Amino acid sequence: MPDDVNSKQFSAWLVFAKPERFQLSLKLSPSDLPNVRQGDAIFFTDRETKIVTGVRRVYLIELRENEVVFYFDRSVNFDRPASLSNVQAELHAGSAWFQLIDKQTLQKIIDAVGCKDVPYLPELNKNDPECQKYVRNLLHKAFVDDLLGPAGGPEEEIVETSVLDRYLVGKLAPYDPKGEAAFDEPLFVGTEDEVDPNTNEPKYLEVDVPEEFKEKAKYKSAELLSSDEESEGMETRVDATSHRSLTPSSFGLTFCVDSNVKTVELAISWGKYVRTDSAIFINESSGKACRCWKRTPRHETISLDLPAKRKKIGITPPGCEDDEVVVQGEVSKELADGSRLVTVFLVNNQRPAKINVDQNWIFQPEIVVRSPDGKPIFKRRYFENVDQDDPETNALDMIYHRRVEFAVGHGIAVHATTSPDDYERATEIRTVVVPSCEILATEIPGDDPDDRETLRRLNDGEFFDMRKLATATK
Repeated sequence: MPDDVNSKQFSAWLVFAKPERFQLSLKLSPSDLPNVRQGDAIFFTDRETKIVTGVRRVYLIELRENEVVFYFDRSVNFDRPASLSNVQAELHAGSAWFQLIDKQTLQKIIDAVGCKDVPYLPELNKNDPECQKYVRNLLHKAFVDDLLGPAGGPEEEIVETSVLDRYLVGKLAPYDPKGEAAFDEPLFVGTEDEVDPNTNEPKYLEVDVPEEFKEKAKYKSAELLSSDEESEGMETRVDATSHRSLTPSSFGLTFCVDSNVKTVELAISWGKYVRTDSAIFINESSGKACRCWKRTPRHETISLDLPAKRKKIGITPPGCEDDEVVVQGEVSKELADGSRLVTVFLVNNQRPAKINVDQNWIFQPEIVVRSPDGKPIFKRRYFENVDQDDPETNALDMIYHRRVEFAVGHGIAVHATTSPDDYERATEIRTVVVPSCEILATEIPGDDPDDRETLRRLNDGEFFDMRKLATATK
């Protein structure tokens, strides 16, 4: 690698944000992001003092809805931070987050901080537990991106395959009111580009589906079970058990709030893919733009009023009339502990398409529920008719008293953000297609010199050896 930094093909940027070691999240629309690329150098700079405190190399850029996340693979914090005034560098008035550094100014900054190896900064320390955790999180992110998407960003383009084949999870099928159309009619395997040259009709593939699957795999929307009589608890609720479908058209969650909570905020999002000409990929043989599936991110926020009495929910989010994506659910009556259960479903009410079938599916759906003012309004779910004298239940309650179940998912997992001031309250609940849980490592006692002497003697004598334990007499 050349010693001259100017010969290295990368761009350098000043970023006006608090220094972060591994990743940086900015509330920034992807359309407003300058041309920062993988491999570029980012110098953290304080706008007021004009002091450059450290540099990071960009490993990955993740584009989200109104947010951009930078992941770093190399970093250095300067022992002697540089002042932009001393290197005669001026800040542009119009730059909110980033400012491009020219090569001459970059060399001055490098000389001022005494860092001669900016193009090839030191790698992450593989023996550092924090670095190990960060790399593991990157592997987990790559795994989720590949299964769920959108791997190419919120406005990605997919070529050479359908979206249904590209992503395996996080898909809501179009609602089929007949329930059997998915199997009674031939399945289309192409797009509008793939037609029979003799009939000019779309290509179809006849699939021999076993009869037992025809009955089990009917599309069902989020149907509401109800009766006009008042009932205890949540007898009037969404019947999640009726969704006997291999490809459901809805998912949802149930959470618990105090009866004095009047409003909650629902943020729903998903990706809609349409067939169009690519703005990125070119067909090498014809020189024309490839046909692709172009993702359009959809994000809507709804203020959901919680009435004093039990009531069903049926809302079409603003701007989603053409998409036929609706919110259904129900609010229960007040329970014995003064709380209420709220059930919310996101439903894809579109009908199956004959061609371009992917366009009527919705991908990467998510529901986020929070208080409009950010308060911890979610509480432990109330269970009626629980045996208070059951020793096993009481023991589990004691062991896991800090592990509160704030919500339950229907056809999906949920994650709650616990309040830092009260572990029995949560500030936000969201659905998660690919849930994760961090399991603490289990270490053999006696390895640490600070362990009790008895444990160290047991460890030194190999009393914890699994072979000896397996063959030991009672």
